[in-house]
Formats: sequence, structure tokens, C-alpha cells
Amino acid sequence: MLLNNQKSMKKRVIMTLYEYNQFGGHGSTVTNLCKSLTNEGYECSIGAFKFKQDPPPPIKKITLNYKNFIFKANEFDIVHNHQPKFNYFALFIKKPFIFHLHGASNRIQEINLKLSLAVSQRKIDHIISISKSVLYQMNIIKNKIPFTVIHCGVDSKYFKPQSEKQFVRGNPQLLFVGVLYTHKNVNKLIEFIKNMTTNYQNIHLQIVGDGIEFNRLKKQIEDGKMQKHVELTGNISNEELKNRFSSCDMYVTASNHEMLDMPAIEAMSTNKPVLLSNLPAHNELIEKSKGGLLFDPEDFEDFYKKFQRILEEKQQFTENGRKFAEENDWTNISKKVVTIYNELS
Repeated sequence: MLLNNQKSMKKRVIMTLYEYNQFGGHGSTVTNLCKSLTNEGYECSIGAFKFKQDPPPPIKKITLNYKNFIFKANEFDIVHNHQPKFNYFALFIKKPFIFHLHGASNRIQEINLKLSLAVSQRKIDHIISISKSVLYQMNIIKNKIPFTVIHCGVDSKYFKPQSEKQFVRGNPQLLFVGVLYTHKNVNKLIEFIKNMTTNYQNIHLQIVGDGIEFNRLKKQIEDGKMQKHVELTGNISNEELKNRFSSCDMYVTASNHEMLDMPAIEAMSTNKPVLLSNLPAHNELIEKSKGGLLFDPEDFEDFYKKFQRILEEKQQFTENGRKFAEENDWTNISKKVVTIYNELS
């Protein structure tokens, strides 16, 4: 009887988003946060209009639609929303409502996000932002809603340093991970690698991911006769990703738009230094972690200079990065979220 009472006393949280994909985007954040909150004693459910996969147990699956959203959400103790368009529902929900701000990738999304906050700000109890850069970019810093910056976490026990290197294809070995959108600027990395082959004849870049740029990048590699130096892997499993991180000498990205670079944090967790394009979100990450350097993605000489410096000071960068990753393990991230939950309950 006592066990049943304890079980019934668990606070019930629903994480809401439009489409749930356990292995990417918001879905990855939601999954890891739910796992850690479960260990903190919460009963977590994921509510979505579409599911690409079922959530891993014991996380519960709640299929939502525009008709049942308010009714379903009000059954929980806390509503933790990750989708800007769902902020409007806060007007009709009687439970603490938290909006997790992941940013906007285009102008239309930015307008919709700001509009949803303007309409619903009196009913949204707290904003959690994945970075300070996002707050400033969206001008949320001027909003009346209380906010806290909590970076996305990393499973530092899974993405951990290991000596085995299964995927070494060159020396030095560079790695990029991400969806192959145009703004990721992966073509620039291929250009830079080609320019470096004179001094680094065995240099190699592995590009992990898929997307609209895949075929164009493949053609760029073939036309430039760079097959020896660049590999397009497509999508891979988490297990292979972990081993790819372990096999590289550094993680690189020339992206011109990011809110938070999760692969960079995963790379740091595996004891790898990072070389990131000079963006506000990357600047914030490097400033906090000291796990690598920034470069101008339009300046090959700057990239080359920073690349050499990382090789020279690799040990210090890796130590700093691993420490940062451990501090931002999902276990620690969930404790920060619980603090907000407790303040609102």
C-alpha cells in the first residue's frame, strides 16, 4: 500500500512537440531529459502529433491533436513544451507551463515564435533556453517571462574517451556531424581540406549525416578527386557515431547558423578538441568550455592557423572539453530543470 502511495505521488510531466524523433533535433533533447527526470522520480510522457518511433520505456507515449491537446495536457502536473506553435494552448491550460526555447532556423519560424510568446506570455510560467545566444537573437531577453539558460546535455558515460579507433582513414583525421543543410557550409570544409593536402598528404575528413546537400557534396568530392581525403557516411547508428568520434583527431564545422552545436559537445565528451565557425552560439560554447577554437569560415588562412594550434595544444583543449561535458551531463541538466519545476509547483 505504501509503495502504491509513493508511486501515485510522483509528479507527472508531459513534454510536447509536433513530431517526435528519438534520434534527432528536439526529440533527442526530450528523450534524454525524460530519462534523467525519471531517475529524479518524475513520471514522464511525450506528447506529439506524430511519432517516428515510440519513446523508450518507461517514458509514455501520448498521441495529441488540436482537439485533445488541452484536455490531455491538463491531466499532468507540469506541461513542458518544446514547440512554439503549442504556446497558444497555454492560454487554456491550468497547470504550470514551461516553454523550452530551441531557437528558429528561418525568418518565418522566428516570426511565429515571437508571436506565440507575445500572445501567451501571461500564461507561460518560465522559458528554458538552450543558449544565451538564442535569447538575444530572439530578443527574448526583453520579454516579461522569467527565463533560465540551460544547455542541452550529453551522456558523458556513453560518449566517453576510449582508446580503440575503428574508423581511422587518415592522419590527421577530422570529423563533421550534422544534417546536410546548405547553411552547414560543408562544401567549405571540403575546399579547405583540398587546400591542405599539399602539407598534409594523409589528411582525411569524415562527414556524418544526410540531407538535401548530400548529392551535391558527393559530386564536389568526385569532381575534385577528393575520394581519398573525404568520406560521406550518410546516417549512422549511435554506436558507430561514438566510435567515429573516438577515431578522429578533432571535430570541425563551418556552419553559418547554429543555436547550439550538440555534436561539438559530444566530441568534447569523447576527449576531442573542436574547431568551430565564429558564430554567437559557438562563441558561447568555446567561452564556457575552453575546449577548442573559433575560425572565420570565409578565411582559409584563419582555419589553417587555428587547426595547427589545436594540434599543438590538443591535450589542454581535450581536458577542458571533457570537464565541460561532465558538468553538462544530462544528470546535471535534469537537476537544473527540477529546480524550476519545484519553483512552479
